[in-house]
Amino acid sequence: MEPRNASPNSNTIRDSTLRDLFQSRSRKKYELSPSGDPPEFRKAYPFLQWRARAGCATTIPVAVITSKGQTLRGENTVSLASGEFSVTDGKLTCVGSYDPLNHSQTITATVTCNDGRTGIAIATRDSPTSGGGKVTLSDGSEGTFIFGAAASKI
Repeated sequence: MEPRNASPNSNTIRDSTLRDLFQSRSRKKYELSPSGDPPEFRKAYPFLQWRARAGCATTIPVAVITSKGQTLRGENTVSLASGEFSVTDGKLTCVGSYDPLNHSQTITATVTCNDGRTGIAIATRDSPTSGGGKVTLSDGSEGTFIFGAAASKI
């Protein structure tokens, strides 16, 4: 029996893998390879597997404007293992991290600055690589930020 929506004449890796997965699960117990990956994963997604293990990351620009008018610029770097950002104006530097596996439209990130302040940033994504939000630091100061292509224009 073929999986639904699979083309009977299809030669793609995805279709054959789904067919193999369906047939193997109907006949035998699910088994993992010595590396811990399901055999179907290794066959169907070699590029994704390589990319995840290689730790490939994406970097996008970030800009923050504080309530006092300071502009801090920097980068956000995200991989499967971590989400981190760093912004600076040459004197003040703030860094933060967040869970890269949280795919919600709104996420929170912890922030630590080199002057001792800490805080929370709340970001709303317009897309996976752009959006904006607000940061509030431990002394009550606030700022707004954007990330993505628009941040490189500030």
